[in-house]
Amino acid sequence: MSDIAPTLPKPKRRGATANSLPPRVRAIVLRHVLASGFLESEFMGRRKVRRGKFWKVAHARWACWAELRTLVFPNGKPPSTPQIAEWFGMDHSSVVYGLMEPERRAAKSRRGCEDYRARVQARRAA
Repeated sequence: MSDIAPTLPKPKRRGATANSLPPRVRAIVLRHVLASGFLESEFMGRRKVRRGKFWKVAHARWACWAELRTLVFPNGKPPSTPQIAEWFGMDHSSVVYGLMEPERRAAKSRRGCEDYRARVQARRAA
């Protein structure tokens, strides 16, 4: 039997801080932290609720992620969703959802407005 102890993989680091981010990314994150009114630990964490304000932190993060996707790094590419997820200590599917959700809600809202307008016009015509 060998005397080498098995090594366990290190757990992923959750709840990063803005100080550990690249400078351009850090500036964007801190701007969104200040604009949203949340604490940095709340913004960079995994929770969605702050004192009963359901989803408010998540919405603020989604706006930040959308702005981060507009960055262009020296290699000519924007940050990937796994990279953004690593910065925020999350799974990349959360970032994908957060980037798609505002568009989905806007489309749903537009459909609702169009349906409402059609019903109003039908009532007026009748």
